[in-house]
Parts: sequence; C-alpha cells; structure tokens
Amino acid sequence: MKREAESERGQNLRREYWTSIGEVKLSDLVFIDETGINLAMTRGYARALSGKRAYSKCPYNRGKNVTLIGAIATSGLLASFTFEGWTPQRCILNLCQRSSCSAAMDRSLCGDG
Repeated sequence: MKREAESERGQNLRREYWTSIGEVKLSDLVFIDETGINLAMTRGYARALSGKRAYSKCPYNRGKNVTLIGAIATSGLLASFTFEGWTPQRCILNLCQRSSCSAAMDRSLCGDG
C-alpha cells in the first residue's frame, strides 16, 4: 500500500505547493512559533554515582504556565515576548500588529489559522 506522500494525489499536491511557494522571496517570509513551559516541570528524582547520594532542590508547587512567542526571519529574531498562561489567538495577533516585525510581516505572507 502506498503512503499518501507517494500517491499520485500527494505528488500533485507537492508540485502545486512548490509552484506557488517558488514565487515567494525567502526574505519576505516570517515564521511565528510559540512554546509553553511550567517551572514545576523538573525531575522528581536525581541521579548520582553508584554508592553516592543525590541531593537536589526541586519546586514542589504546581507553578504557573509561561508562554513564549517569537517571530523569526532570514535576518534573525524579529520579536519575542512571554506572558503567563496559554496562547489565545489575540496574543499572536498582538505580536503581528505591535512588534518590531510588523513592517516585515506587512510584506510577507501571513496566514490566519
């Protein structure tokens, strides 16, 4: 059984994608990414050499979620910011509208989704 990528439909979709993306200048692309962390996401156990005891400090509270969003282009990091909590769509839009990357994003291909 052929994988989707190897099927005729997959090949046609790939060809269409490269045809459309080939018209875009690399310098006009801006990539936005987000990640989330929690300070309580540490190991519950430590490691030590055989026969030795491991000592370590570890937060016991649940901690708050922290989100980091950044925009990067071929010229480097354009903008980033962190905040507590999860990432609602308005935070991504805020990055697009208020950051130093807004000029670059005006000339780039921005998708909403």
